Amino acid sequence: MSKKPRVSPLFAALFCVSTFASMNVNANSFMSEMSYSRYTATESQQAIRNDFSDKGVHSCAKQKKNNLRVKCVQSRSGFYSVFIALSRYVSKHSRYKLASTRSVLLGSELAGTFKLAKSMMNQGGYVADYFDLKNVSTSANGKTRITGYYTPILQASHHKDSVYRVPVYKAPKSHYQRTLTRAQIDSGQLGNKGLEIAWVKDPVEFFFMQIQGSAILEFQDGSQRALRFDADNGIDFVSIPRYMKQVGIISNPSNRVAKQWLSDNPHRQAAMMAVNKRYVFFKEVAVNQLTTSTMTKPLAWHTVAVDSRFIPHGSILLAKIPVIDQASGVKTGFAWRYLLAQDSGNAIKGDSHIDLYLGYGSKARQLTNAVTQYTEVYVLKPKAEKLVMK
Repeated sequence: MSKKPRVSPLFAALFCVSTFASMNVNANSFMSEMSYSRYTATESQQAIRNDFSDKGVHSCAKQKKNNLRVKCVQSRSGFYSVFIALSRYVSKHSRYKLASTRSVLLGSELAGTFKLAKSMMNQGGYVADYFDLKNVSTSANGKTRITGYYTPILQASHHKDSVYRVPVYKAPKSHYQRTLTRAQIDSGQLGNKGLEIAWVKDPVEFFFMQIQGSAILEFQDGSQRALRFDADNGIDFVSIPRYMKQVGIISNPSNRVAKQWLSDNPHRQAAMMAVNKRYVFFKEVAVNQLTTSTMTKPLAWHTVAVDSRFIPHGSILLAKIPVIDQASGVKTGFAWRYLLAQDSGNAIKGDSHIDLYLGYGSKARQLTNAVTQYTEVYVLKPKAEKLVMK
């Protein structure tokens, strides 16, 4: 019998250093069999402070026949600080408000996740001694759809002119004005009411910026400001790419294809975008104040938006995600990674869809199509006996 792969038992190494495991799977359960080599307390604390550099993996477990394998679990620099911020978010909120009866974790289990993780960091031990891994999806095949989102960077002006002609609005105080449809707002019904934060160039770019929920504005004087989601008009989101496929306009329902069609058909832009009646209002903040729904900072390739009715904010997930070549944008393989449920999105519904944050700007945007897939996503679920002991 071959030996099981070993990595650090400590939480520091679990999240900040490469880890790997062999896991047995059947139709009804996900039984983890993880074992880890020992680090001294000094070594593990040093690993926390250095974080994982993403320069590669020292070694990986080989695939065992008929077993799901976690070859390597990678985390990027900055993961630990985001983890601590998210743990503070969980501790500040009532555990009964964090998770509904339909969620993969109870509120008490969610709080316990961080307590047990910190215990592992301080005391050592095996992950399987502290946590079970529970599939978040209730779909027939047990797979979760993963998509990508990012923070756009748009050129902007403080004043309207012939180039910068698309207004970015803050939320009106009037209930009537806040509930106008996209078509009504785009026709100018909010104009000249002192609600304009800035002006941008392209209505199509602005439309998709609203879907992302945040942006960075670059002004002509070189200054930058961030836009953070503030409110919406209360109307449900409609996916334009899916609608365009339904009516036979495009065959590939992706944002990239839909955006290209809108750019190629300027005379039909307004009518098509008006199909999505939802409208997003923004709040202007400093770039370093751009945060997620949990008021924690996003971390590319670790932050995910979820439907918190099923996957409560603060959950720690383990997911198999694609590895993308940064230069070409081509998918080159898959890797296991720990994800933090920090954000939410109007288009993210149910327990079988998560949205992975990819970073800033055009490079991140180019990766969104490449990450889309159905994959395996599990939540770290504290063992009941460990919670009782705590």
